[in-house]
This record gives sequence, C-alpha cells and structure tokens, in this order.
Amino acid sequence: MLYANGAIVFTSGVCAGQSRTIMNGDASGLNLAYPLYEVPGAGDAFTAQQGCDKTLATCQNVYNNLQHRRAYDFVPPPDTTY
Repeated sequence: MLYANGAIVFTSGVCAGQSRTIMNGDASGLNLAYPLYEVPGAGDAFTAQQGCDKTLATCQNVYNNLQHRRAYDFVPPPDTTY
C-alpha cells in the first residue's frame, strides 16, 4: 500500500502527460481516484510515485524522514471541533 495517496504520470502512449491520484494498489494493479481520458495501451510508460498518509509512524518507519515531516498530529479532526 505504499502507493496509496501517491500519483501516476504517463510519459508515453495515448495517455502521455496525464496524471492521476492513486487510491490504492497491490500486485494486481493500481486503482485511480479519477478515470483516464483514454485506455492505456500495452507498453505505455508511466511513473508511479509513492504516497504518504502523513502519520508519524509512516514517516519514521517507511521513509526515515522525521526531520522534514509537515503534518500536525495533535490538531483534532474537523468533526470534533464544535
């Protein structure tokens, strides 16, 4: 699930230049947040960028990048700030 909340950018084929947010993915493929304008063909090149859920654990354990973290753990979610 490293690609959840990431992005995919097509670099060749009929979808060249299009980018979409990745909702989730596994070994069988990626699920995109929004559909592409065209169906990619076999052999079309793309770049998939890993996503981040902005949690302290992910930042520390997966990316080892606490010094550049830009999230706020102790701000309550909008539904609890009545």
